[in-house]
Amino acid sequence: MSDPSAQSDLDTPPDRQGRFAPRTIAASALALGALSLPDQTRMSPGRRHLLRLARSTYVGWYTADMARHTPLPSVPAPLFGAVAGAAAALATAPVDEASDRWLADRLGSWGVRRPRLAMALIGAGMGALLALDQQRQQSSQDQELLDPEDLFETVEVPEAARALVTAMLEAVVAEDAAAPGLDGAAAILGEQLEQAKASVLRHELMDTDVFFSDLEDTTRVVPHAQTWPVRAHFEAGDVPMMVELTIGDGRLGGLSIMHRDQDLGEDDPRWEVELLEVLETWPTPHEVRLVVETAEGYRPVG
Repeated sequence: MSDPSAQSDLDTPPDRQGRFAPRTIAASALALGALSLPDQTRMSPGRRHLLRLARSTYVGWYTADMARHTPLPSVPAPLFGAVAGAAAALATAPVDEASDRWLADRLGSWGVRRPRLAMALIGAGMGALLALDQQRQQSSQDQELLDPEDLFETVEVPEAARALVTAMLEAVVAEDAAAPGLDGAAAILGEQLEQAKASVLRHELMDTDVFFSDLEDTTRVVPHAQTWPVRAHFEAGDVPMMVELTIGDGRLGGLSIMHRDQDLGEDDPRWEVELLEVLETWPTPHEVRLVVETAEGYRPVG
């Protein structure tokens, strides 16, 4: 009995079907080989035009497949690729036919008794190679297009991050003159923190970002998008750093460690220091200096 969980061809997404199968690789080889066989010098103008259309159709098919994963703002990428490829093939048909005649004559001068057949075999080989190359590129793209769930996992909010957020929220109550009217927002964000989960990189013991999740049914704060006015300053390995809390869609967004730009000159070599090279753990509230943003800049809390 077959495995009911096995995926059939009908279940395969459209962008993984078609050319990337042995039968279409063979079709590509046969098509290009057949299109290389006719001798257009012995054709009437009408038949030569039909041959041009057939060759442009093949090129359109190929370029449509190439463009499948190309983001375009308003035109379906395969359609754009097909039209552009076919148009280019028609526009360059005279050059292609001249090259075709030159190759046939050269093969004849080399003693090849049936140059058109040789060209058809060469064309078939090129068609197969083109299709195989597309298959290889598609396989590489599929490996790069990872699902976010493959990179991140949902966990309980790390205690260090929870403690920092709590300290940064409570600081606005003590600094009401510097950040008036934020005590209500701090209370709402505190309630969000109680039920929040964290989205962190899988298999990473340490990272500079924690993203909050599972907050869809919580009350939102206004403005919906903001950077919390309290930051945490500290140093690690002689590098000035800060912790910043962002709000997105009215809910806790992320907690991030970054370079402290106001204490680093434009050409300061410490900009080049990778934070994880000097950070071993997240700082605790006792290891940071909380500062609040004011009209005159930042000043210490308290």
